Amino acid sequence: HYITDKRHILQSAENSLRHIHTDRLDLLLIHRPDPLMEADEVAEAFMALHHSGKVLHFGVSNFTPSQFSLLQSRLPFSLVTNQLEISP
Repeated sequence: HYITDKRHILQSAENSLRHIHTDRLDLLLIHRPDPLMEADEVAEAFMALHHSGKVLHFGVSNFTPSQFSLLQSRLPFSLVTNQLEISP
């Protein structure tokens, strides 16, 4: 799925915290770009998780440079990575 709405991101983070029995994630990645991504909504979710102390850092996987730049432009902190899949 390519679901990147605020509600889904917040719920996924909460599920991960519960599953691994912790109260904080060091890093949260959006696994792949959503063609219908609303950068403002993703940024709102990231900022809520950051301000609550539940996630320290954020990144993405397999975003194009323009997708990465769009999301980064909505955030007051830096995305720490764009993890790219490189398969032979």
